[in-house]
Amino acid sequence: MRLRPLDFLAILASLLLVVAFSVYAYTSGEKNPNVIIEASGQQWIYPLREDRQVTVSGPLGDELIAIWDGMAFVVTSPCPNKICILQGKISRPGQWIACLPNKVFIRISGSAERGADGVDMISY
Repeated sequence: MRLRPLDFLAILASLLLVVAFSVYAYTSGEKNPNVIIEASGQQWIYPLREDRQVTVSGPLGDELIAIWDGMAFVVTSPCPNKICILQGKISRPGQWIACLPNKVFIRISGSAERGADGVDMISY
């Protein structure tokens, strides 16, 4: 079986389409994501790229949250199990940390909240 000139054109067009969608999938997203902290019925928004420490109050006491080197994480918390500290650092849109006993919620804003987080282990 021989390929005709239009077959080569169809193959080339398909490859270009796959490359274009791959580039879009890996480069789309928010360029300047924010850290959104919710506690005590209030909300604070900070740029993820600016280093700072934030203290928020919850029902159990004060919680120290650090935004450092493009990542957000809980430094200290008055909750008994410290699961919010063990959740580690978050840096990508759609990731979050919750301290349920102290009612503090931290998340990274961006396109992943709408389901456009890109390729992950489950979709692979």
